[in-house]
Amino acid sequence: MVTGTSECGRRIRSGRRIWSGRRVRPVRALARLLGTAAVLATVTGAWIGVAGSLPAGAISVGPFSIEPAKAPGQLFGRSDFDYDVVPGQVVHDAVVLTNTTAAPEDFRIWAADAYNTAIGGAFAVRPESWKNHGVGSWIHLPLDPSTIYELPGNTSATLDFTLRVPADASPGSHAGGIVALEVHPGTSPRGYGHVSVNLGVAAAVFVHVAGTVRPGAAVSAIHVTPFVSPFAFATGSSKASLSFQLVNTGNSVLDGSAVATVRNMFGDIVKRYRGVGVQDFLPGERFTIREPSWSGLPLAGPEHVSVSFEAKGIGVVSGSASFWIFPWLLVVIVIVVLAGGIWLMAIWRRRRKRTRGQRAGVPGSPEGMGSLHSGSGDGEVIGSEQPPEVSRPLTRT
Repeated sequence: MVTGTSECGRRIRSGRRIWSGRRVRPVRALARLLGTAAVLATVTGAWIGVAGSLPAGAISVGPFSIEPAKAPGQLFGRSDFDYDVVPGQVVHDAVVLTNTTAAPEDFRIWAADAYNTAIGGAFAVRPESWKNHGVGSWIHLPLDPSTIYELPGNTSATLDFTLRVPADASPGSHAGGIVALEVHPGTSPRGYGHVSVNLGVAAAVFVHVAGTVRPGAAVSAIHVTPFVSPFAFATGSSKASLSFQLVNTGNSVLDGSAVATVRNMFGDIVKRYRGVGVQDFLPGERFTIREPSWSGLPLAGPEHVSVSFEAKGIGVVSGSASFWIFPWLLVVIVIVVLAGGIWLMAIWRRRRKRTRGQRAGVPGSPEGMGSLHSGSGDGEVIGSEQPPEVSRPLTRT
């Protein structure tokens, strides 16, 4: 970390005060709106490259770069600004903006709060129109954000700035950035036309305020959407999409990884997703991770999804959810086959019974022979008629 002094004269870091180069020259006030693509990019804030995710040295986006200033005698540069402070402290530092082209470039420069993007959790900073409440409001640049500044080709400018930590700043980590935006948009081919693109880059600023550190995180909103085509049981074309949210519930920046695993009803692992790295996860932020599509699902049954997130200081936190794989056509086929079998069995039994009845009515058949006797015990024969006796008169000869 570079040299800085507090207003009360206490040395924050050893060494001499940062050197100052030529300040960029204001040439005109901002008098026009940016192109449609630039406005969209400004609203999302996702267009800004961030120093914290790149190696030390110049953070380059096309024709220009930005980096923390390096004090004389300092061997290595810094990839971002990182301060350990107490409430009410004031830090002085500087940032270097470099135009790597041969032609002059116009820029707008401002300080902004940082956040994690809603999808994927990338570290990003807010647009100039955003009302800052954190580090973006603590940084004071000698430039007006609404003014356009010109930087000649193949030159660098060092901008001094002051970081004033509020007396009531909450303990823990806070983040922001110093942004440089190219004013004149370039063009990028897209489809049958060209889209105007304003390039922007930022140097990340991390401020750690002394006090109790309470790291924490949670896994939530686990959603699984299976897609089972009618003949998936034969073709293996079934697939599923999985998404989940990570929430930083503590007051410190987290770096870690998240892993999703799917088990069947017997506890066997049927799918293990590749771990997702998480960097610069800011306090109070949440974002969604969308896993790659899972193809070739099990044939049927309930599946259990568990997501674990591991980071330094919190150990492992996890969440879980369940879903069913239901092959509709296969189930219908099974039902039809069973119903057909039951129907055929009923027909067979009915014909067999009818055949037995017909055999019972045929004379001389085994079923038609024999006599039925009553159970009265009086010796009366039932069901067997005796021929009547015929009396014949005696004839005398």
